[in-house]
Amino acid sequence: MSEIVENITPTNEEEELVVRSDIEAGWQLKRRKELIADRDNLIAFYQARIDAVKKDSEVKLSIIDRALFLFFQTVEHHKTATQESYTHPEGKLVWKKQAPEFKRDDKAVMTWLKSNDGGKYIKTTESLDWASLKKDVTVMGNTIVNSDGEIIPGVEVVEREAKFTVE
Repeated sequence: MSEIVENITPTNEEEELVVRSDIEAGWQLKRRKELIADRDNLIAFYQARIDAVKKDSEVKLSIIDRALFLFFQTVEHHKTATQESYTHPEGKLVWKKQAPEFKRDDKAVMTWLKSNDGGKYIKTTESLDWASLKKDVTVMGNTIVNSDGEIIPGVEVVEREAKFTVE
């Protein structure tokens, strides 16, 4: 806790803010809520502005890109099996063939693989169910033990300091 308090640097306006009563605590809690609301409103305002600038620039860029594509179709360009390209001193125009997109129902594919000897395409992954294990163990010092009192290896219990928050 002393670490948190030491890291708070008061502004000139509030050289040493000290809360001495429930009424002052209430004022500071209200002020804190207002500061958070003001901050969130400013963030929302500027995020809306950022989104508008992005949308505007995307529209302008798409107009330019369409014009460049139409130009690309009129000039001699290099062709390979997967793409066509035109190199200009200011940049490169590339028309690239894309691999197909696979929209799949994994459950249906898994069912088919299981019934058609396709086990080599099915992954089986083991993982620790920590939430369930944690419910069935007891902390003893810096270790955990099961209901038989047996220490479970691989787990070290590290105590942490209490944390102060304002809600």
